[in-house]
Amino acid sequence: MRFVYLFIICLPIFSIAQDSVAVKKKGTLSGQWRTYYMMTSNKGELKDFNALATGGKLKYQYNLLENLEIGGALYNSTNLGLQDLTIPDVTTGRISRYEEGLFDRLDLENDAVFLLGELYAKYKLNKHTFTLGRMKINTPLINPEDGRMIPTLVQGFWYRFYVEKAKFQLGVLNEIAPRSTGEFYGIGESIGTYPVGRNIYGNASAYADNTESDYVLMANAEFKLSKEFSVNVWNQYVDNVFNAVYIKPKLKVSKTISLEG
Repeated sequence: MRFVYLFIICLPIFSIAQDSVAVKKKGTLSGQWRTYYMMTSNKGELKDFNALATGGKLKYQYNLLENLEIGGALYNSTNLGLQDLTIPDVTTGRISRYEEGLFDRLDLENDAVFLLGELYAKYKLNKHTFTLGRMKINTPLINPEDGRMIPTLVQGFWYRFYVEKAKFQLGVLNEIAPRSTGEFYGIGESIGTYPVGRNIYGNASAYADNTESDYVLMANAEFKLSKEFSVNVWNQYVDNVFNAVYIKPKLKVSKTISLEG
């Protein structure tokens, strides 16, 4: 039996505007810094684990043209060295999967993880938005899962179109930086970088280094069919692996109550 204790201290997001000679703002510098303590207390003589991480992100956005924005963000997680996480428990021969997730779990000897997680160009035309490069997306199927120091980030192309009662999105991704890692991987390489599942006999899945996939294709349509009822539909196709469909209906019963699928 084990207990995991999580403590997060988040400093407020700060924003500094960098203005041109004209009144209109051209660039914005923003960032976030936080400190995260985690402890796993195991039963009996099993080893206890703990870790203290500090870090965050620094982001700059610049309006190159009236409808064209370029931006980049550097992410960091630094191990403050409370414990050597590479030393396993002597009984089980295992290290803790929880504390290692604060850093690059594929290279725990790297005490300072730096990742250029965002580097993109974004173009807006009326109700259309086109984004190309490294970015952070938030979908039901691929999302930041920001429960660790560095969230999940993606690389590729993303399109959005908004009208009054509908929203459409389309994305093609060729690389992903899963949370708790320190770099971007091809789609096939990224599968298996995180702790894997096991079957009923306790055998681990063998996706890591055995999965060939070049891209992820995502499509989304969200319709507001009435004032009270809307439907959100997602389709995710992972090349050579699977296709998944996600449907989420939502019915607003009152101002404070809604039913969602």
